[in-house]
Amino acid sequence: RFFVSADVAIKDEGNGNIGAAAYAYLAEPVSEMYISLYLDRYDESLKKTLDEANPEVLIYHTHTHESYYDGGNVDEGYNYNTDNNDYNVVGVGDVLAKELQDGYGIAVIHDKTIHDTSYNDCYGRSNETVSSYLNQYGDFKLIIDLHRDSNSNRQAVTAEINGETVAKVMFVVAGNSSNYSSNTQLDNKLIEIINRLFPSLLRSTNIFVYDSGINAFNLNLSNNILLLEDGSIANTAIEAKLSAKYIARVIAEYIKNYT
Repeated sequence: RFFVSADVAIKDEGNGNIGAAAYAYLAEPVSEMYISLYLDRYDESLKKTLDEANPEVLIYHTHTHESYYDGGNVDEGYNYNTDNNDYNVVGVGDVLAKELQDGYGIAVIHDKTIHDTSYNDCYGRSNETVSSYLNQYGDFKLIIDLHRDSNSNRQAVTAEINGETVAKVMFVVAGNSSNYSSNTQLDNKLIEIINRLFPSLLRSTNIFVYDSGINAFNLNLSNNILLLEDGSIANTAIEAKLSAKYIARVIAEYIKNYT
């Protein structure tokens, strides 16, 4: 038997980097070898029994048609939009919902209502959708308005994690939200978890603040609501969907430790 055993030490260096040292014990001497270390995105210990009657997470999309680089349909404003869910944010939401439910036992409502048939009215329409669910279920542990950004710099929005090319994520708040303090506290808790587990997934540890968001991006509807940008027009849909699996791990950590 060539490979006998190995000792591995992993250390969080506190600067966004993970340090690792590996010592391999071999049956025969070699001049050189490589050992690949992967920090798994999935943690089975976070899985619980699924209770579909009591949904904990609501996912919806104010800009339902937002799509990625491979989705086509580029308009004059350099915006990518499609009703093909294989290439838009709805498809990314499907992956996130499935990962939360099947992987972690977290019940999810994924609303696919089209809100952006008239762009200027889309936040009013999504307000009605979210308000309807709040009236029916009360509050959720997390409410996620899932978007994609318009940054065209691929290097700025793409990362390599565990050998996978993924889209980076970004949190957005409205400075005119009446829940601004709660919104930022929630985002910062999630950023802390991402920065601990998968630091390169973040575009920035800072929250992007719009001073006057349309309808305050509906972030005044709950203390548990957030606006998340998963990738941008420079990413493929696959990259954004891979990121959704990492986001699911982060949400599972958040729900276990903060709710």
